[in-house]
Amino acid sequence: MCKDMDEADLSPYYHVKDFSCGPLHYKTFYTDERNNALYVGAMDRIFRLNLRNISQSICERDVLILEPTGSDILNCVSKGKREVSLAQ
Repeated sequence: MCKDMDEADLSPYYHVKDFSCGPLHYKTFYTDERNNALYVGAMDRIFRLNLRNISQSICERDVLILEPTGSDILNCVSKGKREVSLAQ
């Protein structure tokens, strides 16, 4: 069953702004309401964002960088992707 949303339904979400730390192909999202966190997977990074206002997040502070292994790089290159170096 579908429900039409009105302004009252959306009001808790008005505070959500935007988040970007560059062209990282944001792909995976996980919400952790208990800890007020939104986890975002992007290439070899995981960002922990404030679930109430993601624009309060700081790219350099709220990130876990996962260094790719040699086999990870080879796997990507074999799929036609190119190896890139991202500034931290």
